[in-house]
Amino acid sequence: MTAKVLYQISANDKLSIEDLKDLGVDGVYLTDVLTDKDEIMKQAQEAGLDIIEQKNLPINQDLTNMILNELRAPAKPKLDFLGKVNQLLKSEYASGLLNLGDDDKLLQMQALAMLALLADQLVVPANLIGEKDSQERRQIKKLINLKKSQTAGSSIIHITENDLIEIQKGKLTGYFNTSATALGFNSTSSWIQNYLVGQLLPKGVVIKED
Repeated sequence: MTAKVLYQISANDKLSIEDLKDLGVDGVYLTDVLTDKDEIMKQAQEAGLDIIEQKNLPINQDLTNMILNELRAPAKPKLDFLGKVNQLLKSEYASGLLNLGDDDKLLQMQALAMLALLADQLVVPANLIGEKDSQERRQIKKLINLKKSQTAGSSIIHITENDLIEIQKGKLTGYFNTSATALGFNSTSSWIQNYLVGQLLPKGVVIKED
């Protein structure tokens, strides 16, 4: 079974249904505050996209909040982080990423990449998607394609010798620098953020596909 990717429609969304299909999402997530929900549902149905409403999507917001809090405060002991993640992943409702409330795009993208390797179902927040030719949009499209190439299942997470968080899910392995300093790292990559040759910078991510 392939994991599904949903897109969270916002009130001021600039993306059309065709734009969403181009991103590669499987469906749309509609909150109760949308005033034009009926029209969006009609367009999504005609485009063959799944429609999930707020009352039908049990989000593990604790997982999302815990990851964001860790990324915002990288001095926290990482072993404590691993324990919390593994505990929250026992919930069948691991999803995300909603209600970010943060203007730091690098941090948000790092969190989304982390959740892509942790949660079977992934919700992409509207505020991360930029214009058609934006770097954010290209990054998210590539991340969605990588995620959808994997089957749903459990993740393995631990700390590497050089203090990176490593997450394995299927054929994907992600490395995350949650510290405030650059860390030594060399690897081939299918998806990168904040990486220089030999160094994974703060908020950096490398995802490789075996």
